[in-house]
Amino acid sequence: MAIPVVTFILGGWLIGVLADVFLQGVVVSQLAHYFSLYRKDKWQLKGFVLGLALLTTLKSVQSIGLLWNQSIVYALDLDRAAGLFSEQWYAQINVSTVALIAFYVQVFFLQRLYSVSGKIWPTAAIFTLFVFGLISGFICTVYSFQNKSVTLQKWLAVHLSTVLIGDLLLCGSTVYFLLQHSRKVLPQTVGMLNAIIRLTFQSAAPAALCALINLIVTQIGNGDLTPSASKFVAIACNEALPKLFAISALWTLNSRKRIQVHTSGTESTSDHTSAKRTARRTWWNGAFSDGNSANQCDSNSELMFRHFNRLTSLMNLTWSQGKGPQDFTSSSTTPFEDKEGVRFAE
Repeated sequence: MAIPVVTFILGGWLIGVLADVFLQGVVVSQLAHYFSLYRKDKWQLKGFVLGLALLTTLKSVQSIGLLWNQSIVYALDLDRAAGLFSEQWYAQINVSTVALIAFYVQVFFLQRLYSVSGKIWPTAAIFTLFVFGLISGFICTVYSFQNKSVTLQKWLAVHLSTVLIGDLLLCGSTVYFLLQHSRKVLPQTVGMLNAIIRLTFQSAAPAALCALINLIVTQIGNGDLTPSASKFVAIACNEALPKLFAISALWTLNSRKRIQVHTSGTESTSDHTSAKRTARRTWWNGAFSDGNSANQCDSNSELMFRHFNRLTSLMNLTWSQGKGPQDFTSSSTTPFEDKEGVRFAE
């Protein structure tokens, strides 16, 4: 029977590193998908993706190096292999690297929240939480170098709690403002907003669930490094968490074309001419079935296509051209009425 330090400490690192490497493969696949489909994205967005690729790669290098030292360098010294987190710098900075990647992704989603809401106060409030979460992660590293495991566990709980609360507020705020916009857009484009709302929940769920589990298991026990099942789960979850954050951001970015194609009924969302023809045909048929004139139908189709372009801007999520969804409420006319007061066919 394996001794506890092997099962719960070394085993936790083994499972965590394997999860890290596996999820890095998912990240690489999403990166390839992104650069093959979104070559025309603005340079800021491409820079964010490249930065995320660099950070996740370095994290995997750190994890593999840690596993190498545990399994090869200290294979005959179980105490030193299990104590790397309190003895070797590349293991002691682990909480900080996880916190840095999480913060990097959270800032991306905060920019999206600002684009969706057009308001600075919710963005600033949540940003303050995320900054505190990052700082608390760095404090954990300081106590790790000082070998103060009990204090480290307390600050780790503060860090994970802050990140979890911030993520929930970020997700909830984004959905709230999207729901506000869904009441003011065309019936023909509300499906795209609904798809974005579903995507917000789906992409946030894995990282939030992992952070919640990590928070719970870190509070079990007496706060030291005594081998236990809770330590096994905490180590594994902590290794997987940064990659889940990265996947969340890339999942969101790579879903744009799928949502646009699905909701617009076109083969390619980059082909705006095709989308415009579809809009014209839809309104043309609807107008003549109600006995409206061809001129009014053409005006309606132009307006529908304009609103489609605004939703396309929203689907760019960040650093996109245009002001985003707040455009829907910037006009003095209702979303179902053009500047000349011509109402859309319902």
